[in-house]
Formats: sequence, C-alpha cells, structure tokens
Amino acid sequence: MDENLGSVFNVNYHQNQYNESLVSDGIICFESYKKYIFDNSIIRIIYDNTYIKTINKQNKQIIYDNLIEGEISLFDLLFSKNRLDVLSLVSSDPENSIIKFTLESLDIMGVLKINNMSGEPNQLSLFNADSSLMSFVHIKKVEDKGDFILKAIDTSFFELIDLRE
Repeated sequence: MDENLGSVFNVNYHQNQYNESLVSDGIICFESYKKYIFDNSIIRIIYDNTYIKTINKQNKQIIYDNLIEGEISLFDLLFSKNRLDVLSLVSSDPENSIIKFTLESLDIMGVLKINNMSGEPNQLSLFNADSSLMSFVHIKKVEDKGDFILKAIDTSFFELIDLRE
C-alpha cells in the first residue's frame, strides 16, 4: 500500500451490526499509516495514531475518543502495514486477484480483491466466525491526492464531547 500513500479513495462502505445495516458513500484520504480520514456529507472521521475524532455535520457534534487496544476497524485492515494471521487462499482471474485470509486472534475471515493491472484494491470484505458478512468497502476509484483539499468545516457552534481519558 505504500504506493497509495497520499491517495484519495472514493468508496461505498457497508456495515452490518446488531441486525442493522449502514451503507454510506464517501472518500478516504490515506495520508499515512497513522492518519487517514473518512468523509461524506454527514460525517468526517479522522483516525490519527492514538485517537479518533468524529465530526457529525448533522448533529453538530465533535467527539474525541481513544483508539481501543486490540480493536480493529475495516480501515485498519485496508491501511495497515501489519501482516495477516493466516493467508488461506489466493486465486485470480484475468482482472482481479482474490486473497482470502483469517485474523485468528479476532475470529474474523476476510476477502481482499485487487486489480491485477494497477495493484489497487477493489473490495475488502470481513466476515464473523459464523460466516455472516460484517462489513465491506467497495473502492470505486483511487486518485492521487495532488491538489485535493478537504473542505473546512465551521465547527464554531458544535458541541464538543471528549471521551479520552
């Protein structure tokens, strides 16, 4: 993923949790392995090494929280330098390579699709131990960040909630 540092990913994000489904389009700015940002019209989430900053544009709230040791997000998998616990299968067709893996310590299985020509990821899917889909990210387009700048949010009148200890 080093070649994607400084890239902007246009994504469609799906998450299933507690019998609820969340679907969201947005962008991910991959600034470094320690900082990446998800942004759409409703929310901006900034992962910055030791904390998460969530800006809810609709509710006018800013929430700071610590990263929880041992917890992993879909974005951690997509933008991590860490290796997978168990690589179970690699297959390919003319367009894509499909990598199936297991994160044994978290009891999670995953599938990563990568474009054979560009090496760019197309989709990352995660499954619970019972094989039910937890979440996936469909990556529609990857662009060089270049002159891309996230629009500033006027947070002057936003409520601030700090959950960090």
